[in-house]
Amino acid sequence: MNIANVLLDVLKDFRVFFNPKTQFGRKRLGGFALLVLVIVLGFKFFGANDATDTPIVSTTTEVSVLSIGELSTDAKFDTIGRVEAVSEANLQAEASGRVTAVQVEVGQSIGAGTVLATIEGNAERAAVVQAQGAYEAALAASAQSGVGLSESKTVLNSALNGAVSSCRASYNTANSIVRNSIDPFFGSPNATIPGLKIDGGGMTTKLNNERVAFQTILTDWQGRSSTISINSNLETEIAYAKNQTERTIALVDAFITLFAQPGGSGGFTEAELQNFSTDFTALRTTLINTRASLDASLSAIASANDSIRRAQLAASGGTVSASDAQVKIALGSLQAAQAAYQKTIIRTPIQGVVNAFYLKAGDYTTLGQPAGIVANNEGLQIKTFVNEIDSANISVGDTVVIEGGATGVITAKAAALDPTNGKVAVVVGVNKDSELTNGATVKITFSQVTAEKTDERTIIPLSALKITADGAFVFIVNDEMKLVAVPVTQGQLLGEAIEITSGVTKSTRIVTDARGLKDGQLITIKN
Repeated sequence: MNIANVLLDVLKDFRVFFNPKTQFGRKRLGGFALLVLVIVLGFKFFGANDATDTPIVSTTTEVSVLSIGELSTDAKFDTIGRVEAVSEANLQAEASGRVTAVQVEVGQSIGAGTVLATIEGNAERAAVVQAQGAYEAALAASAQSGVGLSESKTVLNSALNGAVSSCRASYNTANSIVRNSIDPFFGSPNATIPGLKIDGGGMTTKLNNERVAFQTILTDWQGRSSTISINSNLETEIAYAKNQTERTIALVDAFITLFAQPGGSGGFTEAELQNFSTDFTALRTTLINTRASLDASLSAIASANDSIRRAQLAASGGTVSASDAQVKIALGSLQAAQAAYQKTIIRTPIQGVVNAFYLKAGDYTTLGQPAGIVANNEGLQIKTFVNEIDSANISVGDTVVIEGGATGVITAKAAALDPTNGKVAVVVGVNKDSELTNGATVKITFSQVTAEKTDERTIIPLSALKITADGAFVFIVNDEMKLVAVPVTQGQLLGEAIEITSGVTKSTRIVTDARGLKDGQLITIKN
């Protein structure tokens, strides 16, 4: 057997072993190919290269280095403020009632004292007329002389009887309104739960409870009304009757509000509700006149008692003039009535432009409801708030930069924190040509450190400071071009800068941006 025959036999066996036409041949052939691939890859990654065969590329970080004195230390911070008029009046309704007229429009320029709107004031006008009559009567009485004591007692007796009648009439009026006008809107007005039959609009429980309370009020009031006489403490009785009358007015007002709900309520049409509203408005006027009558009775008693004291003084030869005091009392009542009437007229106390007005004729307004805003739009200021730390570094007179390029001056700074937000209020005055709009929200930039203060302090940007668990550091560069961490002591935070109290001086050259760097790191310095 020669070598050629041996090799021929081997090839034949190899061909049979890896025959791709058989199932086992294909598997053997695939396994052999995989083995060859693994050997080649292993040789490539583990056997061929030496560590010295592939060069290693070394990189360094570029940094900027400047002396602290050369660093920009603009200690600034921004806040958001609201532009508002220096002279601005936020008007509110000082009386409740129907708006009878609106006499201005938004955007209209008006003078101080201009009437913007009027609220129904029939009762107030009647009180003025009544007080005017009392004042004129006081003047007439003052002109008289020799008023006898018996005549004064007659006047007092008449005033006392009038007061008794007023107290009884106030009960009868309120009782009639509750029983005849209010009770029909309750299913069982005298029950523990009266059962309001109209949509209460969120006031159902309140109205039910109030009607239950009136069960006791009317009973007690009736008892006091039936036993009252001129010998009773009429001042106390009048005050009681007046309080219950005002409570009845409040109940009527609540129903007027319910009747104003659109779309009908509780099975009633809008027309029916409008009629109810008209009827209840008339009832309200009646109750207000009743209250005015009680006030007039109290004034009449006071006037009569004054006349008696005057007559007694005259009879005893005294020289004190009680008539003058009575005139003053009547004048005070007149002025009080006039003041109450003036509250039904909405006026502007300042000159300016109507920036907003919220009322319209026919609306029902309540006491304290916003009515409108009048402002002098040419004189503007900005109101903002800063935190306690920043407030210590700004002063009245400092210049600030306003969004859009305008400048302003701090005109006022609060001496304490505002309890609503825990910050200090600051007012910035602006020039007339600033082109700011009243009501706009703008950004304000404050400078915390003046040039004089900067010369005395070591201040660096926050970006140059590295803060770790071991403390605060800045980086300097040694002769080997490696970073060296220098411990420093932090001072006051100044916006985007910070004061350094120890560890470096103004001549120390530090890395301007310490973010991402570490001690001992190899670096290069930027040109």
